[in-house]
Amino acid sequence: MELSFEVKKPLEVVLHALTDPSAFVRVHPVITQMDALDNNRFRVHETVNLLGFIRYSFCYYATVTQHRPENVVKISASVMKVTKIDMCFRLSEKYGATQVDETIAWRSPLPVGLILKRLFAETHAELFRNIERQA
Repeated sequence: MELSFEVKKPLEVVLHALTDPSAFVRVHPVITQMDALDNNRFRVHETVNLLGFIRYSFCYYATVTQHRPENVVKISASVMKVTKIDMCFRLSEKYGATQVDETIAWRSPLPVGLILKRLFAETHAELFRNIERQA
């Protein structure tokens, strides 16, 4: 899955929001807490709305890595030990703003593709709007 966003903030601000756990929690619409473990690993707490009014909270483990000077952030997660998710955010400067090109891939024996596509499209659009507003 490929997503693209333009954030009217400097690249360093967007990079910080994606790589600093406390900043990420402040701007992410469904992640409520990130507990640091070791080697860029975190226990991530997330709450999603399943049917608009039914909220579901869960935890999973994720690794966040930053690659300089390419301005790339990679997040790999294992959700409920069943679904593996890899996200790659490529950041570039664009006329005083930041262009974010994102690739998301997942592997799961469960039929979660349509749910994840909708969830990522909606939450990441909101994530980058929040970075633009708050960061």
